[in-house]
Amino acid sequence: MKFASPSASGGYAEYMRLQLHAIAAGVGLTYELLTGDLSQVNYSSIRAGLIEFRRRMEALQWQLLVPGLCQPVWRRFVLAAQAAGKLPDGAIGADWTATLSSLVTCAVGFGFFYLLFPGGAHFGMTVANFLAIYACTFQFFRDANFPAASRDYALGAVAMPVLGFLGACIVRRRQVYSIIHARRIRELQHLPRITGWLLGALGVGAASFALPRLELGVQEQGLALLAAMALITLVVVASVRDVILVMIDIAMMFEGVAARLDRLVRPMMAFVTFIAHTVACIP
Repeated sequence: MKFASPSASGGYAEYMRLQLHAIAAGVGLTYELLTGDLSQVNYSSIRAGLIEFRRRMEALQWQLLVPGLCQPVWRRFVLAAQAAGKLPDGAIGADWTATLSSLVTCAVGFGFFYLLFPGGAHFGMTVANFLAIYACTFQFFRDANFPAASRDYALGAVAMPVLGFLGACIVRRRQVYSIIHARRIRELQHLPRITGWLLGALGVGAASFALPRLELGVQEQGLALLAAMALITLVVVASVRDVILVMIDIAMMFEGVAARLDRLVRPMMAFVTFIAHTVACIP
């Protein structure tokens, strides 16, 4: 009886590698993630592959998993909690319309203020930063203390301090114009006086954190939000001069930093140019 003894044939490893490449392409993975074999890649190639893989996974996550699984589960959970009386009636979740509206309100306020009182690029950047911080703070303030307040109340509340500030600036436009163009930094001992308005606004915000414990209804939360923002508006309107002074001080600090950086960049570039010429002249 004779037994077959086939000779070993080469190329099996390459054959399996090709099969695994096909499997990885079929399931949407890279070969390296499927097998852990990094022998055929370098840093650039594996980085390019991982970037494309992450984009694919992000698309699957937001176009398939979130709308097909997460959002239906979230809606069922909210409906069950509302039926049990654990959550207030109405939509629960991120209110992107109100968030976008608050940003648009601040952008319009910035454009109106900057066109009316031009004070240079750094002053414009300071005004934009102030309004952006206000928009983010308001969104947190509303979500934390007035989650059931309707969108209409929220839009009126976010616009109230901005419109009040712009109105006070128009009424006192001569004083505001002179402050902006005086371009003088206040002394440090005057800082507590010109930032007193900030303490008043923070006091109103801190007091409102007691409202969630009162378990107010939807209408009551909306009215409470308007009342809180009305108090903050009164503080800002009464202190419009001090608000402008703080903005000017911060803008002047920005200008000082930019001037120092400009003076620093020039000798650095001269030094680099000198070194480059020196190296180029070495035989």
